[in-house]
Amino acid sequence: MSELLITGGCRCGKIRFEFHTENLSGGAICACVDCQRASGAVLNHAVAANSQKFKLLQGQDTIKSYDDIGESGKKVSRFFCGECGSQLFAKPQSYPDFVSVRVPSLDKKPEVAPKFAIYLNNIPSWVTLPEEMIEEGKKYGG
Repeated sequence: MSELLITGGCRCGKIRFEFHTENLSGGAICACVDCQRASGAVLNHAVAANSQKFKLLQGQDTIKSYDDIGESGKKVSRFFCGECGSQLFAKPQSYPDFVSVRVPSLDKKPEVAPKFAIYLNNIPSWVTLPEEMIEEGKKYGG
């Protein structure tokens, strides 16, 4: 099976990235307080990219990052555009082989729903998620 080339970037276009994957799954939903504050949304949708296959193509002088401690208790490095503020990806210490790429930063969004949801204690009661997504998330500590 040939690998897919996935591309993305920030709103202003100064930062571009790509990664290769065998298939682009629906990824995951995270509702931890840190992802909520970083994204400005109740739910943060991300897909995992192999860190060895992820490449920053342009914007090395524009990209900014900061480190915080996620609800896992481990460090998460979050990357965003220093010009337009777009959240792009994160590197969680919990999963060192992967880059957590924010779905809104992708040029083409996955056509499938997220596979699981984690850290759901922080979502409002009006948000409903499929039970199978919640159950699958329990396997990942969520």
